[in-house]
Amino acid sequence: MGLRSGLARIHAMKFYELARTPQSMVRVGQDLVDELVWIHDFQGARDVLEKTVFPTIQSMGLLSEVLPARALYAVVLAYCGDHDAADAELQRILPYRDAMHAGHRAALADQQALISGLRKNGGPPQREFVPPPALQALFDQRRGKQPKPSERRTKIGRNERCPCGSGVKYKHCHGR
Repeated sequence: MGLRSGLARIHAMKFYELARTPQSMVRVGQDLVDELVWIHDFQGARDVLEKTVFPTIQSMGLLSEVLPARALYAVVLAYCGDHDAADAELQRILPYRDAMHAGHRAALADQQALISGLRKNGGPPQREFVPPPALQALFDQRRGKQPKPSERRTKIGRNERCPCGSGVKYKHCHGR
């Protein structure tokens, strides 16, 4: 209907994973990637593909989903500004073009044109999310404010060799 789904696609992916229907999960994952690209969250789209869709395809042996997912990945790489990786991804797909369904071949041609245009003209900037101060304070409170990393010290055991290099046990050297 042209409306954004909010979290519905993420919930659907979880449902399909629980229902053990990996093909449906992969398709909804690809729809989620499309939606993330639409709102300019290119890194989020890349993460969904790399951390969820591709591992599912590989672990379940969903060969029919490999080419469409890899073509979508090439587009996402181009939006992320990694044009060389996008071109390399397309080069891996092109030998299989003649075996694709006609609709997939047309989509691949559109994706090639899109990637070429992104290389030539650049793409929109990555969406940045900066939470309002009140929301950031809530996040910090929930996870416990992380102390700033200071100089880490490791305790030396009494019976270990002294780190000064004397060869004597720490308790007889600097541990007094």
